[in-house]
Amino acid sequence: MLKPAEFDSVLKALADPTRRGLYERVAATEEISVGGLTEGSGVSQGAVSQHLKTLKQGGLLSERPDGPNVFY
Repeated sequence: MLKPAEFDSVLKALADPTRRGLYERVAATEEISVGGLTEGSGVSQGAVSQHLKTLKQGGLLSERPDGPNVFY
């Protein structure tokens, strides 16, 4: 069972439609880079990175740095 603060983080992470869309794209792949998520998203790479940070803080994503790229 999630603690109330953890539950709040998950709800906050999924409350935004853009974040939900990014989460769905990540979940549908084995691994994808920030650049790959930015393509076709309709938002800037900086905005995608901020959304991914929120999803990661909510415990919904993990990341793997590889040189200049970060994969989720």
